[in-house]
Formats: sequence, C-alpha cells, structure tokens
Amino acid sequence: MVLTGAVEIALHADGTDRHIARYGPGGFVGELNLVTGLRLFVSARVVEPGEVVSYSRRALQHVLATETRLGDTLLRAFMAPRALLLRGGGVPATRGLSVLTPDAPDP
Repeated sequence: MVLTGAVEIALHADGTDRHIARYGPGGFVGELNLVTGLRLFVSARVVEPGEVVSYSRRALQHVLATETRLGDTLLRAFMAPRALLLRGGGVPATRGLSVLTPDAPDP
C-alpha cells in the first residue's frame, strides 16, 4: 500500500514504456507473478518520494494459505489488472490493500 508519495506502473513493450496507472496514498500495487513466478507484465517506479508497506513472497504465500478471505481478495486484485492488460486495456486503481514485492523482508 502506498502510504505517502506516488508509484507509477508502466508496461514495457516495443522498446517503450507505456504509463498505465499511478497510485497515491491508499493505492494497491502488486503483480500476480508474486504467486505464480511467471514473468512480470509491468514495472513500478516511485514518482513522488514517500512510504510504502511491503511484504515478501513468503509472507504473501503464508497469507494465501492461512487467511482464506484475505487471500481470495488478494488473488482477485492480482488477476484483474493482468486480465485487462491481456485484453489491451489499462489498469484500474485498487485501494485498501498492500504493496507486495518479491524481495521484501518478512514482517
């Protein structure tokens, strides 16, 4: 979750980056690859200095295995943007969840 500042999401294709979303405070940033291990479809970069909450892949896998409702919510949040990207659309902002990165320390 973006606490302060802003994160921009871009899709890299044909040698260029296409801006597809920008998340400010309360914005959710995450990719399905954290669960599947598949290649990344998008990249994120900080465009306004701030703070984010971040969890490791191991912590995410634990939540998915032990917290059914939260795990289902996270999976839906990860799958929706990927489905839109595969259809050629943009990515809607999702609020109220956490930023997940593959190399974050466990909480």
